[in-house]
Amino acid sequence: MGISGPDARTAVVAIIDLQDRLVPALADGASLVERAASLAAGARMLGVPIIATEQVPDKLGRTVAPLQPLIDNVCHKTRFSAVDTLLQHPAMGDRDTVILAGCEAHVCVLQTALGLLSSGRRVFLAADAAGSRKPNDAALANDRLVASGAVIGSVEMLLFELLEDASHPSFRSISNLIK
Repeated sequence: MGISGPDARTAVVAIIDLQDRLVPALADGASLVERAASLAAGARMLGVPIIATEQVPDKLGRTVAPLQPLIDNVCHKTRFSAVDTLLQHPAMGDRDTVILAGCEAHVCVLQTALGLLSSGRRVFLAADAAGSRKPNDAALANDRLVASGAVIGSVEMLLFELLEDASHPSFRSISNLIK
């Protein structure tokens, strides 16, 4: 028996540190932001809260402009892991699943995911919306996350798992997001 996918009623999307001064340094950063925006837009249609984190924003800038209108809440941090920030956030409530996107996959995203797993949360990584400066670092992070119990998927996979049914009122809108 496999692992069930995320459920829109119990999930939160966390976009980790996709900031003005970090994104240009990422491998395929523009595409990564585009996919993260699709994830956030689809999650919004399904009523899934969206939290963004910003690592030392006075030095690394704010969340990139394409994501800003899609974010429900922005939290500032200095620690690489955002686990404490996320677990204390009111949007988490009794939600037990976190869908992660962001950068850098092998530092802040990885440490956040490991902390969430340790706290008993289910973690899904939108791998095509998470990246690092070096693609190999992101691949190593994905391998470690799988070994630790996280589920790796794509934005399309995760949105359709949240959607569950083609008869859902948001099916067409979400389908258009990923085309």
